[in-house]
Amino acid sequence: IAQVAISPTSNNSSSSAVGQKETSKKASPRKSLHQRKRIEMESDGSTEETDSSEN
Repeated sequence: IAQVAISPTSNNSSSSAVGQKETSKKASPRKSLHQRKRIEMESDGSTEETDSSEN
């Protein structure tokens, strides 16, 4: 999804710098959310495994 949003912005070579900055700002929160969900899911899995091992 992030790449799709970056693609059109990259197309605008006239404002590529500004576009990239805007895209970075827009992509940052989106990526963070995706990474957070991924990390949370991974954390849940490893936490469960760790808990099981400890218990």
